Amino acid sequence: MEVTLHIPALFSEFPEINADEINHLKLPGLAKLFARSAAIETEDSSYEEWLYRQFTGDRCPADRIPYASLAASMDGLQGNQGWWMRADPVFLYPDTHSLIMQDPHTLNLTMRERDDLVDDLKPLFAEYEADFYAPTTQRWYLNFREHPPAIECTPLHEAVMKPVNNYLPTGEHGRRWHTLFNEIQMVLNQSTVNESREYHGQQTVNSLWFWGLGQLPQKKAAVFDCCIGGSDYVQSLCHHTSNRHKPLTDGIMVSRYQQNMLIVEDRLLHSRRLSHPDRWLETLEIIDQEIILPLLTGLKKGDIGSLQVVSDGRLNFHCTPAKFRSFWKRSRPLSNYLVQS
Repeated sequence: MEVTLHIPALFSEFPEINADEINHLKLPGLAKLFARSAAIETEDSSYEEWLYRQFTGDRCPADRIPYASLAASMDGLQGNQGWWMRADPVFLYPDTHSLIMQDPHTLNLTMRERDDLVDDLKPLFAEYEADFYAPTTQRWYLNFREHPPAIECTPLHEAVMKPVNNYLPTGEHGRRWHTLFNEIQMVLNQSTVNESREYHGQQTVNSLWFWGLGQLPQKKAAVFDCCIGGSDYVQSLCHHTSNRHKPLTDGIMVSRYQQNMLIVEDRLLHSRRLSHPDRWLETLEIIDQEIILPLLTGLKKGDIGSLQVVSDGRLNFHCTPAKFRSFWKRSRPLSNYLVQS
């Protein structure tokens, strides 16, 4: 079996983390893996771009990936009909000079709250020739069947915990969508759902974030025998290409009878995007125990014939059972690998 393990944000970009902190971590698996693997230089690409290329065979900048149409199909909507754009519910809080977007995963809307908010918002989109859908409490959509707006949007994950004024839609129709952005905030400010949530000390839904505009890409055949882990973006790519997907919480079952497996471990990326260096360090030790060591056991037994570790840096690491048996190779300080120079 060939295993590809993608760990975005494996290389630290936190100025607060120094080499000593890295070297004092308990990472026996990574130390052994790095020492006994071939380091291969590769082009630097983002997590989203790399995954899109693996599943579709196409190169696409991260801000042009049709996240919405892929996810809409996964959510049971007609993602192949027209152009889709995400319109996800978010909470914005005031900072000194701008509004900051909180991590939307902390909203925890109920289905009833979702339905009431959709009823409040739906009339706003009629003049934009868009149909509004909210199949889940987190993923909401606009569908343009004939004419998509001439705007460029910033993916939600790039705007989290940042001043949103710098990331609003741009392009020919950008100003019109800024107006809609303000109208949405006014409607939500008067929502009884938000009145209730504020009364109970919960975050309100005070805006929507537009992103991921595009059409569904051409359907490709399955690329991997099995994909494990990753966000809803990975799940939507698996759905589009009929790849079997399992959550990482189900564990990693290595079988020599499978040809290739993709494992996506993105918890470090979440820590980086939320600017949590302490959580990044803690998560690195967890990944070593839960992911790296079991895969090394598979290499040792011969169940895994090839293990490739990919991240968003300039180096990939490739290990085989023969390389893994090179016990005489000494481990170098982990900071040599994990701290970007």
